[in-house]
Amino acid sequence: MKDNNDYLAQPTNQNLGHIAGSNGWPLFGKALSFYQDPHAICEQHYRRYGAVSRIAMGPERTLLALGPDNAQALHLDTTKNFSSEKGLERFSHLIGGSLIMKDFAEHRFQRRLMQTAFKTAAMRDYSVAINEICARNVHAMAAMGEFTLIKQVKKTLLEVAAKVFTGVEGQGQEGDGLTHAFDRFVEAFDYIFPINIPGFKYHKGIQAKDQIDYFIRAMINDKRQNHEQDILAHFCREKNDEGQFFSDRDIAENFVLLLFAAQDTTTASLVNAFYELGRHPEWQQRIREESLAIGESDL
Repeated sequence: MKDNNDYLAQPTNQNLGHIAGSNGWPLFGKALSFYQDPHAICEQHYRRYGAVSRIAMGPERTLLALGPDNAQALHLDTTKNFSSEKGLERFSHLIGGSLIMKDFAEHRFQRRLMQTAFKTAAMRDYSVAINEICARNVHAMAAMGEFTLIKQVKKTLLEVAAKVFTGVEGQGQEGDGLTHAFDRFVEAFDYIFPINIPGFKYHKGIQAKDQIDYFIRAMINDKRQNHEQDILAHFCREKNDEGQFFSDRDIAENFVLLLFAAQDTTTASLVNAFYELGRHPEWQQRIREESLAIGESDL
């Protein structure tokens, strides 16, 4: 790929009929089946069509590229053949101005915004609040008897996001409003049709992003002046190569991205870990023994 941005003006190629695969139902494609059980769809395509196959997700035609070799080639992209901005165009209205949507030199420039927020000293500060929130929520779950795990995991992580990311307590009116917006925003990423009218998931996501964006921008000036240690405060005080603060838009867009990344990956990882522990009681026992051997009342 060339260093200029001419490729961004090129139309998306959806003429993929020459590639083995299956688009699924008209209009919906395989979106409904994929969201219900993505592992099953990926395994089905891999066995039937190989590591690369065409598939339709709603009105969009795209490719499934499966396996570690394809994952490495796509994500490392050492020869600069793949554009994040074009590849993630579907999410441009949700995270369009953020790091993950930037290519090459612009991507490296945006990374500067996050450098202080993820240094070792900052991470140690975050761990104090994270441990307090997790301990409180775990104790509450223990008293519930039966509960839906994913709901409690999401609740806990949203509270962590509110406190560690913005410095806002996850309890109380302000925190509740922010965590509710977080939840609606994250849920919008599996929309099928980009219809921005009430009743559609995409519309709820756009509204939630606007609410979060307004909340963030209102805090930026104050965060630049104080000495708070939450992630947003670090973003606000970071400067670019010219010694200037990053723009309010850069801060807001990348903060929204961080929110999505933290919620999506951590929720999925924890729920899958608990699922496997449920399937393997012997693993649970090994973890209990290791935890008790540490000799601390709390970990």
